[in-house]
Amino acid sequence: MTMNKVAILFSILLGLTACNGISGDGRQSKKICINASQYELDFGVVPDTVSSLREQLAIYNESSDTVKITHIDKSCGCTKLELSNTEILPNDSVLFSINVDLGTNYSFFEREVSLYTSQREEPLTIYVRASRLYPAQVAAREFPFIVSENLRLNTPYLIIGYANLGEVKTAHINILNQSNKDITYDVRIPDKPSYVSLYQDDIIKAGEVGRITFLIDLSQIDNIWGLQRYNIIVQDRNSGEEATIPVEVIFAEKTNRLDKDAPRIMVPVTHYTINSSTQEKVEFILRNIGKKVLYIRDIQKEGTETIVLETNEVKSGTETKLTVRIKPKQTNPIEIGITTNDPTEPYKILRIDCNP
Repeated sequence: MTMNKVAILFSILLGLTACNGISGDGRQSKKICINASQYELDFGVVPDTVSSLREQLAIYNESSDTVKITHIDKSCGCTKLELSNTEILPNDSVLFSINVDLGTNYSFFEREVSLYTSQREEPLTIYVRASRLYPAQVAAREFPFIVSENLRLNTPYLIIGYANLGEVKTAHINILNQSNKDITYDVRIPDKPSYVSLYQDDIIKAGEVGRITFLIDLSQIDNIWGLQRYNIIVQDRNSGEEATIPVEVIFAEKTNRLDKDAPRIMVPVTHYTINSSTQEKVEFILRNIGKKVLYIRDIQKEGTETIVLETNEVKSGTETKLTVRIKPKQTNPIEIGITTNDPTEPYKILRIDCNP
Protein backbone atom coordinates (compact mmCIF):
# COMPACT_ATOMS: atom_id res chain seq x y z
CA MET A 1 0.00 0.00 0.00
CA THR A 2 1.47 3.40 -1.01
CA MET A 3 1.74 6.38 1.34
CA ASN A 4 -0.99 8.17 -0.64
CA LYS A 5 -3.35 5.26 -0.05
CA VAL A 6 -2.47 5.26 3.65
CA ALA A 7 -3.26 8.97 3.83
CA ILE A 8 -6.58 8.42 2.07
CA LEU A 9 -7.41 5.54 4.42
CA PHE A 10 -6.83 7.64 7.53
CA SER A 11 -8.73 10.58 6.05
CA ILE A 12 -11.72 8.33 5.50
CA LEU A 13 -11.43 7.00 9.04
CA LEU A 14 -11.30 10.49 10.50
CA GLY A 15 -14.36 11.50 8.51
CA LEU A 16 -16.60 8.79 10.00
CA THR A 17 -18.81 9.95 12.90
CA ALA A 18 -21.30 8.34 15.20
CA CYS A 19 -22.57 11.79 16.29
CA ASN A 20 -22.07 15.11 14.53
CA GLY A 21 -19.78 17.69 16.14
CA ILE A 22 -16.25 19.04 16.51
CA SER A 23 -13.85 18.18 19.33
CA GLY A 24 -12.73 20.75 21.90
CA ASP A 25 -9.41 21.50 20.14
CA GLY A 26 -11.15 22.30 16.85
CA ARG A 27 -9.80 19.17 15.03
CA GLN A 28 -12.34 16.85 13.48
CA SER A 29 -12.55 13.53 15.35
CA LYS A 30 -14.77 10.50 15.42
CA LYS A 31 -17.74 11.28 17.65
CA ILE A 32 -19.32 8.58 19.78
CA CYS A 33 -22.44 9.16 21.84
CA ILE A 34 -21.96 7.96 25.41
CA ASN A 35 -25.27 6.09 25.29
CA ALA A 36 -24.24 3.93 22.32
CA SER A 37 -23.82 0.23 23.05
CA GLN A 38 -20.90 -0.39 20.67
CA TYR A 39 -18.71 1.25 18.06
CA GLU A 40 -16.42 -0.26 15.40
CA LEU A 41 -13.05 1.33 14.75
CA ASP A 42 -11.90 -0.50 11.61
CA PHE A 43 -8.50 0.43 10.15
CA GLY A 44 -8.89 -1.99 7.23
CA VAL A 45 -5.73 -3.44 5.68
CA VAL A 46 -2.50 -1.70 6.76
CA PRO A 47 1.09 -2.27 5.53
CA ASP A 48 3.41 -4.61 7.44
CA THR A 49 5.61 -1.56 8.21
CA VAL A 50 2.89 -0.11 10.47
CA SER A 51 3.86 -0.93 14.07
CA SER A 52 0.90 0.63 15.90
CA LEU A 53 -2.60 1.98 15.40
CA ARG A 54 -3.52 5.35 16.86
CA GLU A 55 -6.84 7.14 16.98
CA GLN A 56 -8.45 9.93 18.97
CA LEU A 57 -12.17 9.72 19.67
CA ALA A 58 -14.58 12.27 21.09
CA ILE A 59 -16.95 10.75 23.66
CA TYR A 60 -20.06 12.93 23.52
CA ASN A 61 -22.74 13.39 26.19
CA GLU A 62 -25.97 14.46 24.51
CA SER A 63 -28.04 14.20 27.72
CA SER A 64 -28.98 16.98 30.15
CA ASP A 65 -27.05 15.41 33.05
CA THR A 66 -23.34 15.19 33.78
CA VAL A 67 -22.01 11.68 33.06
CA LYS A 68 -19.03 10.17 34.85
CA ILE A 69 -16.83 7.46 33.28
CA THR A 70 -16.34 5.07 36.22
CA HIS A 71 -13.78 2.67 34.75
CA ILE A 72 -12.38 1.28 31.49
CA ASP A 73 -11.66 -2.34 30.55
CA LYS A 74 -9.42 -3.48 27.70
CA SER A 75 -8.92 -6.94 26.23
CA CYS A 76 -5.14 -6.71 25.77
CA GLY A 77 -2.15 -5.16 27.51
CA CYS A 78 -0.90 -3.99 24.11
CA THR A 79 -3.59 -1.28 24.14
CA LYS A 80 -2.81 2.09 25.76
CA LEU A 81 -5.62 4.49 26.60
CA GLU A 82 -5.77 8.18 27.55
CA LEU A 83 -8.88 10.05 28.70
CA SER A 84 -8.87 13.86 28.94
CA ASN A 85 -11.52 13.88 31.70
CA THR A 86 -13.66 11.35 33.55
CA GLU A 87 -16.66 13.70 33.73
CA ILE A 88 -18.63 14.82 30.67
CA LEU A 89 -20.88 17.86 31.04
CA PRO A 90 -24.26 17.99 29.26
CA ASN A 91 -23.89 18.46 25.48
CA ASP A 92 -20.13 18.31 25.80
CA SER A 93 -17.41 15.79 25.02
CA VAL A 94 -14.07 14.45 26.25
CA LEU A 95 -11.15 13.19 24.18
CA PHE A 96 -10.30 9.50 24.29
CA SER A 97 -7.03 8.30 22.70
CA ILE A 98 -6.42 4.67 21.73
CA ASN A 99 -2.98 3.29 20.82
CA VAL A 100 -2.61 -0.40 19.88
CA ASP A 101 0.92 -1.84 19.64
CA LEU A 102 0.78 -4.46 16.85
CA GLY A 103 4.01 -6.21 17.83
CA THR A 104 4.37 -9.35 15.69
CA ASN A 105 0.64 -9.64 14.97
CA TYR A 106 -0.32 -9.94 11.34
CA SER A 107 -3.51 -10.36 9.37
CA PHE A 108 -6.92 -9.90 11.00
CA PHE A 109 -7.07 -9.09 14.69
CA GLU A 110 -9.50 -7.42 17.05
CA ARG A 111 -9.20 -5.63 20.41
CA GLU A 112 -11.98 -4.50 22.72
CA VAL A 113 -12.23 -1.43 24.94
CA SER A 114 -15.24 -1.00 27.25
CA LEU A 115 -16.16 2.28 28.95
CA TYR A 116 -18.45 2.07 31.99
CA THR A 117 -20.40 5.16 33.02
CA SER A 118 -22.71 6.37 35.76
CA GLN A 119 -25.49 6.65 33.18
CA ARG A 120 -26.25 2.93 32.76
CA GLU A 121 -25.03 -0.57 33.58
CA GLU A 122 -24.11 -1.62 30.01
CA PRO A 123 -20.74 -0.33 28.80
CA LEU A 124 -19.89 1.42 25.56
CA THR A 125 -17.72 -1.18 23.81
CA ILE A 126 -15.29 -0.06 21.12
CA TYR A 127 -14.04 -2.79 18.74
CA VAL A 128 -10.66 -1.96 17.19
CA ARG A 129 -10.09 -4.03 14.04
CA ALA A 130 -7.43 -4.19 11.35
CA SER A 131 -5.63 -6.52 8.97
CA ARG A 132 -1.87 -6.20 8.64
CA LEU A 133 -0.20 -7.53 5.50
CA TYR A 134 2.17 -10.47 5.91
CA PRO A 135 5.75 -9.93 4.70
CA ALA A 136 6.84 -12.75 2.36
CA GLN A 137 9.24 -14.32 4.88
CA VAL A 138 6.62 -14.25 7.66
CA ALA A 139 3.97 -15.75 5.36
CA ALA A 140 6.32 -18.61 4.44
CA ARG A 141 7.01 -19.33 8.11
CA GLU A 142 3.48 -18.97 9.51
CA PHE A 143 1.74 -20.56 6.50
CA PRO A 144 4.22 -23.22 5.30
CA PHE A 145 1.77 -25.43 3.37
CA ILE A 146 1.12 -24.32 -0.23
CA VAL A 147 -2.23 -24.83 -1.98
CA SER A 148 -1.45 -22.62 -4.98
CA GLU A 149 0.58 -19.56 -5.90
CA ASN A 150 -2.02 -17.44 -4.10
CA LEU A 151 -3.17 -19.58 -1.16
CA ARG A 152 -1.18 -20.96 1.79
CA LEU A 153 -2.28 -22.93 4.87
CA ASN A 154 -0.93 -22.76 8.42
CA THR A 155 -0.85 -26.56 8.82
CA PRO A 156 -0.40 -29.63 6.56
CA TYR A 157 -2.62 -31.82 8.79
CA LEU A 158 -5.09 -31.80 11.69
CA ILE A 159 -4.49 -34.05 14.71
CA ILE A 160 -7.59 -33.44 16.82
CA GLY A 161 -7.04 -36.07 19.52
CA TYR A 162 -10.02 -37.42 21.45
CA ALA A 163 -13.64 -36.55 20.62
CA ASN A 164 -16.14 -37.85 23.16
CA LEU A 165 -19.36 -39.49 22.01
CA GLY A 166 -22.35 -37.22 22.69
CA GLU A 167 -20.34 -34.01 22.25
CA VAL A 168 -19.45 -31.55 19.48
CA LYS A 169 -15.83 -30.73 18.68
CA THR A 170 -14.24 -28.29 16.24
CA ALA A 171 -10.81 -27.59 14.79
CA HIS A 172 -9.58 -24.83 12.50
CA ILE A 173 -7.24 -24.28 9.57
CA ASN A 174 -6.16 -20.73 8.66
CA ILE A 175 -5.74 -19.94 4.97
CA LEU A 176 -3.77 -16.92 3.68
CA ASN A 177 -4.46 -15.08 0.44
CA GLN A 178 -1.03 -13.66 -0.38
CA SER A 179 -2.14 -12.18 -3.71
CA ASN A 180 -3.32 -8.65 -4.50
CA LYS A 181 -6.83 -9.77 -5.48
CA ASP A 182 -9.81 -11.45 -3.83
CA ILE A 183 -9.73 -15.26 -4.01
CA THR A 184 -12.55 -17.81 -3.90
CA TYR A 185 -11.87 -21.40 -2.94
CA ASP A 186 -13.64 -24.72 -2.27
CA VAL A 187 -13.26 -27.24 0.56
CA ARG A 188 -14.67 -30.76 0.66
CA ILE A 189 -14.26 -34.16 2.35
CA PRO A 190 -14.64 -37.19 0.04
CA ASP A 191 -17.23 -39.68 1.38
CA LYS A 192 -18.02 -37.32 4.25
CA PRO A 193 -20.21 -38.89 6.98
CA SER A 194 -23.31 -37.02 8.12
CA TYR A 195 -21.81 -36.10 11.51
CA VAL A 196 -18.86 -34.24 9.95
CA SER A 197 -19.21 -30.69 8.55
CA LEU A 198 -16.97 -28.07 6.94
CA TYR A 199 -17.43 -24.30 7.08
CA GLN A 200 -15.44 -21.63 5.25
CA ASP A 201 -15.32 -17.99 4.19
CA ASP A 202 -16.78 -17.55 0.69
CA ILE A 203 -14.09 -15.05 -0.29
CA ILE A 204 -10.67 -14.19 1.14
CA LYS A 205 -9.76 -10.59 0.45
CA ALA A 206 -6.33 -9.65 -0.85
CA GLY A 207 -3.65 -10.03 1.83
CA GLU A 208 -6.08 -11.39 4.43
CA VAL A 209 -6.58 -14.69 6.22
CA GLY A 210 -9.68 -16.90 6.09
CA ARG A 211 -10.64 -19.82 8.26
CA ILE A 212 -11.75 -23.37 7.53
CA THR A 213 -13.71 -24.96 10.39
CA PHE A 214 -13.88 -28.75 10.74
CA LEU A 215 -16.78 -29.83 12.98
CA ILE A 216 -17.67 -33.25 14.40
CA ASP A 217 -21.16 -33.58 15.89
CA LEU A 218 -21.24 -36.75 18.01
CA SER A 219 -24.39 -35.76 19.92
CA GLN A 220 -26.32 -38.61 18.26
CA ILE A 221 -23.44 -41.09 17.87
CA ASP A 222 -23.05 -43.97 20.34
CA ASN A 223 -21.56 -46.88 18.36
CA ILE A 224 -18.53 -45.55 16.43
CA TRP A 225 -15.20 -45.97 18.16
CA GLY A 226 -11.49 -45.47 17.81
CA LEU A 227 -9.29 -43.75 15.25
CA GLN A 228 -11.10 -42.03 12.37
CA ARG A 229 -9.34 -40.56 9.33
CA TYR A 230 -10.60 -37.97 6.83
CA ASN A 231 -9.10 -35.89 4.04
CA ILE A 232 -9.94 -32.20 3.56
CA ILE A 233 -9.46 -31.12 -0.07
CA VAL A 234 -8.74 -27.38 -0.47
CA GLN A 235 -8.98 -26.03 -4.03
CA ASP A 236 -8.13 -22.59 -5.45
CA ARG A 237 -11.01 -21.86 -7.85
CA ASN A 238 -8.91 -19.42 -9.86
CA SER A 239 -6.09 -21.82 -10.72
CA GLY A 240 -7.76 -25.19 -10.08
CA GLU A 241 -4.81 -26.26 -7.91
CA GLU A 242 -5.61 -28.19 -4.74
CA ALA A 243 -4.05 -29.69 -1.63
CA THR A 244 -5.04 -32.49 0.75
CA ILE A 245 -5.09 -32.04 4.54
CA PRO A 246 -5.25 -35.36 6.47
CA VAL A 247 -7.38 -35.32 9.64
CA GLU A 248 -7.14 -37.78 12.54
CA VAL A 249 -9.54 -37.98 15.48
CA ILE A 250 -10.23 -40.67 18.07
CA PHE A 251 -13.83 -41.36 19.10
CA ALA A 252 -14.16 -42.34 22.77
CA GLU A 253 -16.90 -42.36 25.36
CA LYS A 254 -17.23 -39.52 27.83
CA THR A 255 -15.63 -40.53 31.12
CA ASN A 256 -14.50 -38.94 34.35
CA ARG A 257 -10.71 -38.62 34.36
CA LEU A 258 -10.79 -37.74 38.07
CA ASP A 259 -12.55 -40.98 39.05
CA LYS A 260 -10.05 -42.76 41.33
CA ASP A 261 -11.95 -46.04 40.93
CA ALA A 262 -11.97 -45.90 37.10
CA PRO A 263 -10.81 -48.89 35.02
CA ARG A 264 -7.21 -48.79 33.77
CA ILE A 265 -5.77 -50.80 30.91
CA MET A 266 -2.20 -52.08 31.15
CA VAL A 267 -0.46 -54.06 28.40
CA PRO A 268 2.96 -55.38 29.53
CA VAL A 269 4.24 -55.67 25.94
CA THR A 270 2.70 -53.47 23.22
CA HIS A 271 5.33 -53.99 20.48
CA TYR A 272 6.62 -57.31 19.10
CA THR A 273 9.20 -57.98 16.36
CA ILE A 274 8.84 -61.50 14.98
CA ASN A 275 10.07 -63.87 12.28
CA SER A 276 6.91 -64.43 10.25
CA SER A 277 8.46 -67.43 8.50
CA THR A 278 8.37 -69.43 11.72
CA GLN A 279 5.94 -67.67 14.08
CA GLU A 280 2.21 -68.05 13.45
CA LYS A 281 0.71 -65.92 16.19
CA VAL A 282 1.32 -63.22 18.79
CA GLU A 283 -0.53 -62.97 22.11
CA PHE A 284 -1.08 -59.64 23.90
CA ILE A 285 -2.11 -59.63 27.56
CA LEU A 286 -4.62 -56.89 28.48
CA ARG A 287 -4.87 -56.23 32.22
CA ASN A 288 -7.29 -54.11 34.23
CA ILE A 289 -5.35 -52.48 37.06
CA GLY A 290 -8.26 -50.19 37.97
CA LYS A 291 -11.17 -50.84 40.33
CA LYS A 292 -14.14 -50.79 37.95
CA VAL A 293 -14.87 -53.13 35.03
CA LEU A 294 -12.83 -52.46 31.88
CA TYR A 295 -14.91 -52.74 28.70
CA ILE A 296 -13.14 -53.26 25.38
CA ARG A 297 -15.42 -51.33 23.04
CA ASP A 298 -13.72 -51.87 19.72
CA ILE A 299 -10.68 -53.37 18.00
CA GLN A 300 -9.39 -51.86 14.75
CA LYS A 301 -6.94 -53.29 12.23
CA GLU A 302 -5.98 -52.37 8.68
CA GLY A 303 -4.84 -55.78 7.37
CA THR A 304 -6.54 -59.16 6.91
CA GLU A 305 -5.05 -60.72 10.04
CA THR A 306 -7.34 -62.80 12.24
CA ILE A 307 -7.78 -61.42 15.78
CA VAL A 308 -9.36 -63.31 18.65
CA LEU A 309 -10.24 -61.69 22.02
CA GLU A 310 -11.09 -63.95 24.94
CA THR A 311 -13.54 -61.47 26.50
CA ASN A 312 -14.39 -57.80 26.10
CA GLU A 313 -15.28 -57.44 29.81
CA VAL A 314 -12.30 -57.43 32.16
CA LYS A 315 -12.99 -57.23 35.88
CA SER A 316 -10.73 -55.43 38.33
CA GLY A 317 -7.41 -57.20 38.90
CA THR A 318 -7.93 -59.67 36.04
CA GLU A 319 -6.70 -59.94 32.45
CA THR A 320 -7.74 -61.14 29.00
CA LYS A 321 -5.77 -62.39 26.01
CA LEU A 322 -5.80 -60.95 22.49
CA THR A 323 -4.39 -63.34 19.85
CA VAL A 324 -3.23 -62.17 16.43
CA ARG A 325 -2.80 -64.82 13.71
CA ILE A 326 0.13 -64.02 11.42
CA LYS A 327 0.04 -64.83 7.70
CA PRO A 328 3.03 -66.88 6.45
CA LYS A 329 5.97 -64.65 5.49
CA GLN A 330 4.09 -61.48 6.43
CA THR A 331 6.17 -58.39 5.63
CA ASN A 332 3.95 -55.41 6.40
CA PRO A 333 3.79 -54.23 10.02
CA ILE A 334 0.55 -54.93 11.87
CA GLU A 335 -1.06 -52.13 13.89
CA ILE A 336 -4.07 -52.70 16.14
CA GLY A 337 -6.10 -50.02 17.90
CA ILE A 338 -8.08 -50.89 21.03
CA THR A 339 -10.81 -48.58 22.37
CA THR A 340 -11.85 -49.00 26.01
CA ASN A 341 -13.63 -47.08 28.77
CA ASP A 342 -10.31 -46.24 30.44
CA PRO A 343 -10.65 -42.45 30.95
CA THR A 344 -6.88 -41.90 30.99
CA GLU A 345 -5.98 -43.92 27.90
CA PRO A 346 -9.15 -44.76 25.95
CA TYR A 347 -7.22 -45.71 22.79
CA LYS A 348 -4.29 -48.12 22.94
CA ILE A 349 -2.07 -49.02 19.98
CA LEU A 350 -0.45 -52.47 19.64
CA ARG A 351 2.16 -53.18 16.95
CA ILE A 352 3.84 -56.19 15.37
CA ASP A 353 6.84 -55.84 13.02
CA CYS A 354 7.29 -58.82 10.75
CA ASN A 355 10.67 -59.98 9.36
CA PRO A 356 10.24 -63.05 7.09
